Amino acid sequence: CPDSPLVEWHQEGLKLDKEFIHTITANESLRTGQWVLDDFDFTKPRSLLANTVANPRETGHATYEHYEWPGDYFDKSEGEMLTRIRMEAQRSPGSRVLGGG
Repeated sequence: CPDSPLVEWHQEGLKLDKEFIHTITANESLRTGQWVLDDFDFTKPRSLLANTVANPRETGHATYEHYEWPGDYFDKSEGEMLTRIRMEAQRSPGSRVLGGG
């Protein structure tokens, strides 16, 4: 409904001249609350390239971390960006609501 911020719900099978939904499904999934990405630069072996991003949901798995090595990067700032993106990708499917009609 492009002109309306609300969409009505009706039973499936009704014939109406407006858009509506007939199915709503809520999904929750447990996700890790922290992502750790690390790598090693053989040209600069003393470089500390580990990055950690925590963005937990309020679940029993919020303290768990996902550790990934190698991270496929050689620059600390690139690793920070990759770690943040991977944590966002991990967290986003944790709570979804789907509607159909």
